[in-house]
Amino acid sequence: MVEFKREGDILITKHNDLTGQSVGDSPMITKRIPLTKLVEKYYSTDDEKAEVDNLANRLLTQQQYDAKLKAASNK
Repeated sequence: MVEFKREGDILITKHNDLTGQSVGDSPMITKRIPLTKLVEKYYSTDDEKAEVDNLANRLLTQQQYDAKLKAASNK
């Protein structure tokens, strides 16, 4: 499981570190990353900007995600 959340200029990620015998036994790791560091690392060349923008454009809003989840559960 991976979660992303933005609080002001900080991106908070939460993910399983996969060190246990199973996903359920592995601890969750929370990281707080300043957006400026992400921009410096992944958004400086035109190719990087294009890749990040392409990925960002495919992200769903919460409303879109909920609708997709609801549609899938009705099948």
